[in-house]
Amino acid sequence: SSTQPESFAIADFHAPEGKWARDYTKLEAMHSYIQWLFPISEKSPFNAHAQPLQRHEIATIASDAAARANVRRSFDTMLDFFGMRLVVAEEALIVERHPERWTERYANLNLMSHNYLRITRMCKFLGEVGLSSHVEAWIAFLICEVYANGQLPATRSSLKSYWCSCVRDDARRAEFAQSIKEHEAYLTDPVLRALPASAT
Repeated sequence: SSTQPESFAIADFHAPEGKWARDYTKLEAMHSYIQWLFPISEKSPFNAHAQPLQRHEIATIASDAAARANVRRSFDTMLDFFGMRLVVAEEALIVERHPERWTERYANLNLMSHNYLRITRMCKFLGEVGLSSHVEAWIAFLICEVYANGQLPATRSSLKSYWCSCVRDDARRAEFAQSIKEHEAYLTDPVLRALPASAT
């Protein structure tokens, strides 16, 4: 199927052949594709053509190998846009910096805050179609980047207020929330920040 009214195909967004893949200027400027590639069950206030995700569509995506492959490729496209990539290490999903593009793309993500709504939508969609493991890998990485590595500081509020809450597993969500709480305490407590690294 294709988007409306632009009539782009899903493959147009997938590397290496897709004409939109890695065209960061177009991916930044066009706003309607994100609702189409990552539909959620809530109606979009930003795109009247975007239909809410239906239960039968969730079931189809969750059970259809081709549909799930398209979802993963769309996820790869957007991770690349944000300067990241998904890898499998010892059968575990891990999100990491893109070795060639992360500096430039991180600078864009820190500056262009409308992308934070895109990330929220992506996390909600992945959870709805049974790819919660991708969300958990992404949130774990973002917590590390924002707090431990001091990258993406502009995303900090969205990470703690919105993205973490998209994790569907109660235990994992609580674990991430606790990690963020501890990091926030360190950032806001001058006594903790004054302690040597070996004491924290």
